[in-house]
Amino acid sequence: SLSYIFAVILVYLLENLKNNSEGFFRQIRIPLVMLIWANMHGGFILGDAIIILYMAAEGIRLYGKKLFACNCEDKTFAGPRSSLHFFAVSIGSILISFANPNTYKVIPTLIELEGTQYSASIEDLLSPFKYVAIGDYKYLLIITAVVLLLITKVKQLGFNSILMISALVFLSLTRVRYIPFLLFISTPFIAFAWAGSFNKLSLKLEKFHLLFLTVFALLSFLMLGNRETAILKSPSISSFYPEASAGFIMKEKPEGELFNEYTFGGYLIWSLYPDYRVFIDGRGLAQPLFSTYNTVLSGSIEDTAGIPQWKAILQAYRVKSILVPGSNVVGVGFTRLVRRLVDDDEWSLVFVDKEALLFVKNTEQNRDIIRAHSMPKSLAYDKALEQADRYRNRYPGDWNAYATLGEIYLYMGKTGQALLNFEYAFRINPSLQSTSFGKLIEKLRAGRDY
Repeated sequence: SLSYIFAVILVYLLENLKNNSEGFFRQIRIPLVMLIWANMHGGFILGDAIIILYMAAEGIRLYGKKLFACNCEDKTFAGPRSSLHFFAVSIGSILISFANPNTYKVIPTLIELEGTQYSASIEDLLSPFKYVAIGDYKYLLIITAVVLLLITKVKQLGFNSILMISALVFLSLTRVRYIPFLLFISTPFIAFAWAGSFNKLSLKLEKFHLLFLTVFALLSFLMLGNRETAILKSPSISSFYPEASAGFIMKEKPEGELFNEYTFGGYLIWSLYPDYRVFIDGRGLAQPLFSTYNTVLSGSIEDTAGIPQWKAILQAYRVKSILVPGSNVVGVGFTRLVRRLVDDDEWSLVFVDKEALLFVKNTEQNRDIIRAHSMPKSLAYDKALEQADRYRNRYPGDWNAYATLGEIYLYMGKTGQALLNFEYAFRINPSLQSTSFGKLIEKLRAGRDY
């Protein structure tokens, strides 16, 4: 993300300004960075927060010495005049960041999105503790490592550094999205604090070449562990997105607008535009559209002008091609739209790749594509099982994986396997017994039709 780069640049410039506020060019660099950042990415709000933290640290240095028993005697400021320059540049930088198309409205928009279905469906908006609950400890271990490295050398850090990094640790504990910011911003401070110890250690190990061998082994491990997505591979992102399906669409040119899965949006804009426009993309710019998208993806059968709601929405948007995964455990569980498409004679499955299913509507213009490429719709359930099982292997402690597998088996008519997975989900999360799943499992145990 561009915000990672801008955040590191901002901290560097704030440290530089704090150390020497003289010179016109030094004073306009931060407002200029914030203006560019605000017009390129919404993460500039974090930049404003970092500036506010630096201002708070300077305020405490000036007025809080009697209230805080901390290392507030930062000698880098020359005096009140330098502090005045610092506050003026900082406040100006915050104000100029709102010179963007959304102005200040980006803040209430972000607040409004908190706790919505939209935010709950995004993986990097989840807490590290959510991942711990499903057996994934890497995020919490990263935060712990940063905290330990800094705590052991806390005397080497200035008060503003402690305040800023503490805030980033707090944010990282609430959203994994902030962990990269914590890593990138804290790394220079960790390096500075540990420089003396590293130098002593490297001198001791130099004659054995252990430092070189350690770095070489670590880099080799990282390269081998990411060999499927290494940057030198071509193309480097194909394993994450429906590249083959996008190629099929560009070659066969199915009729009408395209309905796509949320996380595919950015890739499809890059690979299909201007021939095709996406229904939605990962920026989530329009909350009402996201609700409409979820209504379709959930396969809502609520009556709308005599037809199911999911079909009514697709007709209203003139959608005649649908590209979605078989299942999406993190989002809405089993992609119920797939079941509707399998059961609906108006739609045909024409392509399957590693990540997605492509359905096209049975129209006159699509007739040749369907005749040449139509596949058994049962393959859609096979793909759904494959993707849900892949997620289960990655997060064996997540009950959603088993509930999703149970739902897919249920639609396939394999009630025994469905019951087995539902019961496993209940063992992981007993509170499900009081939900509609509880009633469903009782029916399956009794051998009744669901």
